[in-house]
Amino acid sequence: MLKLTDEVREDILRRLAEGESLRSACAANGVRHGAWTQSVRANEALASQYARARDEGIDSQAEEMHDLEQRVLSGELDPNAFRAAMDARKWRLARQAPKKYGDKVQQEISGGDKPVSISFKWKGQ
Repeated sequence: MLKLTDEVREDILRRLAEGESLRSACAANGVRHGAWTQSVRANEALASQYARARDEGIDSQAEEMHDLEQRVLSGELDPNAFRAAMDARKWRLARQAPKKYGDKVQQEISGGDKPVSISFKWKGQ
């Protein structure tokens, strides 16, 4: 396994920003996943760079959805393959960045003209 040099760190961060997974970015550079995560925990600046690269990578994956759509419209990609790829991407994006790509859940509680009373009973009470 390679040592985490500045060049290796930069390549991993670039790959993440382009939407590649951390595991594949590490493998492409001969770095163990655990060695990367340990370095991120120990280095505040690297942790900040890593978080930015992850955010950029999530957005990059969302942008690739448009490219997939264009491939379907041109007849290059089978619509069923497209549907499966889109469903997987939407699911992953909703979990990686729920505020940005997740479904909005809104609850409204009303009691008509009467005030709404909510009570909770905890286990053991």
